Amino acid sequence: MAANDFMAGVKLTAGPVNNNNTIAITGLPGVGADTTIDRAKAEVAANGRVYVAPDVQLGIGADFINITNRTGASWPQHSEVYVCAPRFPPADPAAEIEALDAKVTALESQVGALQATVADHETRIAALEAAAPI
Repeated sequence: MAANDFMAGVKLTAGPVNNNNTIAITGLPGVGADTTIDRAKAEVAANGRVYVAPDVQLGIGADFINITNRTGASWPQHSEVYVCAPRFPPADPAAEIEALDAKVTALESQVGALQATVADHETRIAALEAAAPI
């Protein structure tokens, strides 16, 4: 799995997920609107196995993913179930690189400002420590 791939998971605490039953991974704001996820290549991992359609069926909503177990086997309670999918490559990699370079430049500027603030504070602390006691 590449660093930019999509992944979400859940631990089955309410009980097993039997064949043809569905579970939900919730708390995924914006997942339904995320057009960078290659849903056709999504995989589900459960109990040390990786499944793809038609063994699993995915339904992606605004902030959740429903997973229907069609494997013919039950996923026991306390299993961990994960959805993984690659992301589509950017339409214009050069533009994405430029945007990332701009972010790096902005962050470097912030680091410089923070270093100047720290140096100023160190100078003030040294002056206070060197002052004669009252």
